[in-house]
Amino acid sequence: MMAGFRAQYGRLWLMLDSTIIPMTTLEATVVAELPQQLYHLKTDDGSLVANLSEETKRLGVKFRTGQCVLVRRASLDPGRGIIVSAVPAK
Repeated sequence: MMAGFRAQYGRLWLMLDSTIIPMTTLEATVVAELPQQLYHLKTDDGSLVANLSEETKRLGVKFRTGQCVLVRRASLDPGRGIIVSAVPAK
């Protein structure tokens, strides 16, 4: 079941295989920008608070209110997520 363990900063972190907990992305709309690069998002299931992924931070992608984004929901906290990318305009 478990892929392995790794030690980081004196703590033991559990690394799970992606087949056990699939990371699904869903579409959301940015409702508001919050302090510290957090965003309040609205999805079909409800609302959540998300921050930017490392790649979007590195690329300097900016998101505005009303923009559609792809978000990956956190595995332990369903009210949190990570913005993966912007949804291309149709």
